[in-house]
Amino acid sequence: MLAKTKGFESGQNVEIYNNQVIINSGDIELAKRQKLPKDEIPKPEVRNIVYIKAGTPQGKSSYEGPLREIHHKTFKKTVEAFEAGLERADSDGIPLEELRDVAEGILDVYKQAGINFLEELLDINDSDIEHFPMGHQLREQASDIIAIMERKETEENTEEISEIKETLVAMDQKLTDVTKKADDQETENADLKKQLEAANRALEEANKGKVDGDGKTKEAGEDGKGEEAKTEGKGEEAKGDGKKPKKAATAK
Repeated sequence: MLAKTKGFESGQNVEIYNNQVIINSGDIELAKRQKLPKDEIPKPEVRNIVYIKAGTPQGKSSYEGPLREIHHKTFKKTVEAFEAGLERADSDGIPLEELRDVAEGILDVYKQAGINFLEELLDINDSDIEHFPMGHQLREQASDIIAIMERKETEENTEEISEIKETLVAMDQKLTDVTKKADDQETENADLKKQLEAANRALEEANKGKVDGDGKTKEAGEDGKGEEAKTEGKGEEAKGDGKKPKKAATAK
């Protein structure tokens, strides 16, 4: 007997099972249509493939075929139970045991019909509910229990959403403060950069003035020495011109 796991998730009855599939059935069919000899027709290649069947409690099938990656998320509990070799998966549905003042024997009647959760009981139509003990009464009670649980879940979700919103507001404020601080720091850095540039310009101007001043002083000093030498030369020349040359002595 092939392994099979049942579960109830996302409002659907789920069955996961191993299915023997002829993977080359297309090739076989084509060979037959071409009327090939029997020895040329491919032999069936059988392979076990994991299949999944999902549908509403009323029996409307939404999918039946090979197990796909998306089913590992949609029907996670049932897939994990199948991989663990369990016949029944933990369900996210509300078990029939939540019904009040109901004999265990009556619940067994529902379970034998494949009704294990309140959601499934709620989906039984008016004509079929007549065949179940306390059918209308238990379906109405199931409706009340589900409504209460949904309201409670909504309140919890609302509270959780409020907490998330508060956290987001706090994070947004923190981000605003950090951004403002970064902007202020950027402005301060820009001011410091301007001050530094101004100081560098002032230093360059001061150094340039010093170099120009030293050059002029040196040039003036050299010019003064030249004039002095020129003056001294003229004086010597003048002094020499004022004396008459002595006559050479004549031998007797």
